[in-house]
Amino acid sequence: MVSSSEKTVNGQTLASMISQNPEWVEIIAKLLKIKADMIVNGAITADKLNVEKLSALTSNLGKVKSGEIINEYRTSGTYGEIKIGENIKITNHNTAGARSHIPKEEIMMLPNGFLMNAYDAADRLTYTMRISPEVIEFQKINNTQAQGGTGSWSLGYSNSYSLLSIDAVLQKTRLQATSSLMWGIGATFVRIGNLVTISVTRDIKNIADVAENARARERIPDGFKPISQVHLILVGNDHATIDATCIVHLEPDGTINYTNNKSGSRVWTGTVTYTTVDDFPIVGNVPNGKLI
Repeated sequence: MVSSSEKTVNGQTLASMISQNPEWVEIIAKLLKIKADMIVNGAITADKLNVEKLSALTSNLGKVKSGEIINEYRTSGTYGEIKIGENIKITNHNTAGARSHIPKEEIMMLPNGFLMNAYDAADRLTYTMRISPEVIEFQKINNTQAQGGTGSWSLGYSNSYSLLSIDAVLQKTRLQATSSLMWGIGATFVRIGNLVTISVTRDIKNIADVAENARARERIPDGFKPISQVHLILVGNDHATIDATCIVHLEPDGTINYTNNKSGSRVWTGTVTYTTVDDFPIVGNVPNGKLI
């Protein structure tokens, strides 16, 4: 059924038409005013909503689907946000207080466990820890060192066994360098974790003088200096006769001194192992450096 009307208001002619169908009513008009107490189901959709602030909401919302929900917070010593999206992520910034030495922290709830990270002032990862049903892993990262992490451990459970694995200080990294001691005697330096081994393997060189605690021009490469004074004993032989000794004094500041009892060319051999607390060096910064 279709009904229409026409009326003149303030010199304007208003025309309208109402079309009634079994399933709906269609109103065609230039001006339309509606008074009602009812909102028809489905009439308000998401593209028609623009809500800046919603409060005093009390309802059973049932199952709510959303893209991301973000809550920001700020206290006297921290600020951050809680984000609910593909995972739950809390990002916290410490500006004052007991944890101000850790500028940024993260906690993430993932489908397979928890991940916790800490960052320095340059936003570089310094600590990371993962907790999952079968393993707990931790790593401390020192960004001043070439190989990254400077300590890690993991605790896992598999096939009815618990396994604790500790990588105390880059114990799995083996760095080799070659450098000279006094009078050009060649030496191989190998560092594994905090242990350094120096080896002189049958190097024929002429120590031209006899000296007591003489200073060499050469130095110990950075990353291989001992924590305290170390003495490398070199034995020299002339053909089948072993007749010379040279004590190489290795100092914590990298200087090299030596004491010897014979001058002249000898075949020199010796080795020593000691502890270092130097930062683990970048491979390219040590002489002839390579990982082995």
